Amino acid sequence: MAKAGSKVVKNVAGYDLSKLFTGSLGTLGIIATANFRLHPIPEASRTVAVEIESPQAAGDAAQAIVHSQIEPTAVELHYGENARLLTVLVESIPAGVETKAETASFLLRAFGEVRELSDEEVEHLGPLQPPAAGDEGVAVKIAAPPADLADVLGSILGAAERRGLIHPRITGHAASGVTFVGLADGDEDALAHFVNEMREIWVRKGGSVTLQRAPLVLKNRVGTWDNGGDYLGLIRRVKEKFDPRGGMNPGRFVGGV
Repeated sequence: MAKAGSKVVKNVAGYDLSKLFTGSLGTLGIIATANFRLHPIPEASRTVAVEIESPQAAGDAAQAIVHSQIEPTAVELHYGENARLLTVLVESIPAGVETKAETASFLLRAFGEVRELSDEEVEHLGPLQPPAAGDEGVAVKIAAPPADLADVLGSILGAAERRGLIHPRITGHAASGVTFVGLADGDEDALAHFVNEMREIWVRKGGSVTLQRAPLVLKNRVGTWDNGGDYLGLIRRVKEKFDPRGGMNPGRFVGGV
């Protein structure tokens, strides 16, 4: 039995058990009860977007916002056939939002055409996690340092072109380094080579590449998870400490944990 979290500024010494268990997919134990901290809905919000012409522009624009004093709620990427946008959501009191939006617009002008989006336009961009198209679609999640966004985009577009995978839909959380790729076409060989190439590049650099959705035949061929890289040993040691008998959702996570 373990309990984590409390109403103080700093409550972690060692592992943050709340986050560790939340991300473990049931392989460490069962969450029996949970308390959530709620925040009031902000009084005002604005979404500023820049049209990006290249992967490098996307990466540079995201870093300009991340290293500013804006404190955005979200910095999101939408890079596909119909839209190539980096959007910045700011929330606060009305006066604060106005200042933040003006600053974001000023910073983003160096990377492309800037405009504010209405709520309807934001909704029209669709979900960040690209859904697989029917039973044949594939969705891949790539996690890498946020500063590597341009390289992540470049590697995705290059691999997709080489494998004949037309119009990948790329979205993601540009400020936290999580990128999603939706692929709606391509044969099994092309898709398998794409996933393996992404893993060869980004796992070696300390990232991760997860096959979120795919036909079963492709999952069986390349696996849902990458090989765990240098952190697989740590994952296994944590598993042994919390679940020494291996009875909690065995085989569900990276490396068969």
